[in-house]
Amino acid sequence: MNMKKVATILLATAAVLLASCSEDSDGILSRQQTSMASYLGSTHSPRLIPESELDSSLEENPQYYSVFGNSAYRYITNMYDEGRDQRTEIAWGDSVELVYTAYVFDFKTVKAENIYATNDSDSLEALRQAGLDTSYEWTTEPLAVTVGSTNIIKGIESSLVGCREGDIVEVYMTFTMAYDDMTIGTVPYQSPVAWYFTIIKVNKRN
Repeated sequence: MNMKKVATILLATAAVLLASCSEDSDGILSRQQTSMASYLGSTHSPRLIPESELDSSLEENPQYYSVFGNSAYRYITNMYDEGRDQRTEIAWGDSVELVYTAYVFDFKTVKAENIYATNDSDSLEALRQAGLDTSYEWTTEPLAVTVGSTNIIKGIESSLVGCREGDIVEVYMTFTMAYDDMTIGTVPYQSPVAWYFTIIKVNKRN
């Protein structure tokens, strides 16, 4: 794992992303969308329903995911925390700081062995215990993102809007919302990815 490529992985240029146009001629996108919806509704713990089914749910506080683009699936794990609606909400142009772990996603429970980038100390420790020397190539500094300005993958940019400071978030992304047709570091070509992150700070746009 060449961790010196982390900056390239995280902040892939918007120009390249926009220039890449996946036609999905082999049905890769549709298969990934189907597999992700199936994972979230069956294998994921807790099982999640799509946001579109909230009105028909009989649960008091149903756990659900929201869908962005084609497609990023966002689950806010602490959506029903008391006082959450009083915390700062993210809008386009706001600056946020994240502690995150990014995984190559295989439609199964995420594992440390599939981490390709992180600034989370617990994830780093798991990698060290697995035998990876991270002493010179990893950082635990928060990832700073200005929504709509920082060149970050589309699935993360889209899913940040509407989150709040203190949210603990999981985002599962098809390859089109991650790195599209680019080959990036240790992420296999056209791979779906998953990011788990905590929003530790939100600065509103002036």
